Amino acid sequence: MRESGIHCPLCRGNVTRRERACPERALDLENIMRKFSGSCRCCAKQIKFYRMRHHYKSCKKYQDEYGVSSIIPNFQISQDSVGNR
Repeated sequence: MRESGIHCPLCRGNVTRRERACPERALDLENIMRKFSGSCRCCAKQIKFYRMRHHYKSCKKYQDEYGVSSIIPNFQISQDSVGNR
């Protein structure tokens, strides 16, 4: 039987209301990510892990491969497409 409620994505343990209301930053993990680097999947540039998401937003090869753009286009809704007329 499966329990309802929010679970930790890492250990799958239950998350209390207090932990949800005032979460603690995983400073140990942040420090580890600042120390180590890895290569970009597409351009093979060495990037610190804590900066990798930012790099993917600006990496042209990554955007071409996965279709992710750092710029969100402005969509305008025309009057013709509003409602079921």
